[in-house]
Amino acid sequence: SGLMVPVYGDDSRRGRQFRNLGYYFAASEYWDAKVTMDFFEKTGMFFRSDVRYNVRRKLSGNVSGSFDDPIFEESGSTGRNWDLRVIHNQDINPTLKLRINGTFVSAGDYYRNYSDNASQRINQKINSNATITKSWPGTGKNLSVNLSHQQNLLTDENSQSLPNINFSFGTK
Repeated sequence: SGLMVPVYGDDSRRGRQFRNLGYYFAASEYWDAKVTMDFFEKTGMFFRSDVRYNVRRKLSGNVSGSFDDPIFEESGSTGRNWDLRVIHNQDINPTLKLRINGTFVSAGDYYRNYSDNASQRINQKINSNATITKSWPGTGKNLSVNLSHQQNLLTDENSQSLPNINFSFGTK
């Protein structure tokens, strides 16, 4: 656990800046958290958080997000913007498993405007899925239920699928 060392920079769009000022908290062997803030002279503040967890052979995942707070008029922003990413994997018991992978954003141009990750900036679609699977050992039977959501970041079109249910019979 400890403070994170900020980085100083300067650019024409945001002005002078302190980036990655924050704290990393290693709470236990099962989870940790990181919270950082960027301060930009012309646009305001940008916050990031990331919580990771892992309980052996039971559940693991990551919840992360970011939030833009444009406090100066030079920012040109019309409001607060945010993103939220959730990954959760849980083995409820040896035959029942839950998998969730979701990404949500406040605006279609969020990653183009705020992300430092090149692949995120050029990404045009985000997908979210939740799947629960159940198997019956020795019978060859399996059940899977999936919900999905897709968002086109260029057009802001959304599509959801009704629960997709798949039940299969295998051989013993």
